[in-house]
Amino acid sequence: MPWKNGGGITHEVAREPAQGESFEWRLSLARIDRSGPFSDFSGYLRIMLLLEGEGFTLRSPGEPDRVFRPQGEAQRFDGAMPVQCELAGSSCTDLNLMVRDTREVSTRTARIEAPLALRARELPDDARRGSSGDPLRGRRDGAPVGTPCGAQHDTLILFVLQGACRVRDGAREEELAAWDTAIIEPVRAEPVRPDAAQREASQPDAARPGVIHRGPDLRILVSPAPDVPVPAMLFIAAVR
Repeated sequence: MPWKNGGGITHEVAREPAQGESFEWRLSLARIDRSGPFSDFSGYLRIMLLLEGEGFTLRSPGEPDRVFRPQGEAQRFDGAMPVQCELAGSSCTDLNLMVRDTREVSTRTARIEAPLALRARELPDDARRGSSGDPLRGRRDGAPVGTPCGAQHDTLILFVLQGACRVRDGAREEELAAWDTAIIEPVRAEPVRPDAAQREASQPDAARPGVIHRGPDLRILVSPAPDVPVPAMLFIAAVR
């Protein structure tokens, strides 16, 4: 999906709903080829993380600069805000999660060196729309912790930044490699894998084939994949 200003290309990974112009949330990879303005996405919160390249800076009137560099953290901003992007060097690829501003969302990055248990419903009582923080909590002994909020439509999004890991939802297990994605929500019981045409349309050349995994059990265990020398790093988001 080329940008209207010609400054880059967006590759959609997953969204809700799957069809239509509007969406509740959308996960995508974007290649930024040159400096320039970002499109207006009024009504959405944007969360971005650099995946490849030297980085870039986002500038907006009255706001501190948002600098994206390798190994940096995800940053969020209002999609209605006028933003100018300035590349630090050559083209970059970023991960971009957009969530409608009537929904609650929380994100974190996690290094997976031992089993980590997650529940999408474990949003803390003080989670608010567009808030920062770390409401996805887990002990590294495989035991889930936290206070369930009781929501019935939570979605858990896992994106592998580097390395590889295994994701277990009840009896089902998927192995995810770098740039693979798992979407877990309580609506379907079977994993869904995009076919070759969908992968080609939605993934950039450098991306691994995506994995979409949906299940009714939101008690998720993430563990390192064996025999992979690079530690797994995950971007994790919970949308409610």
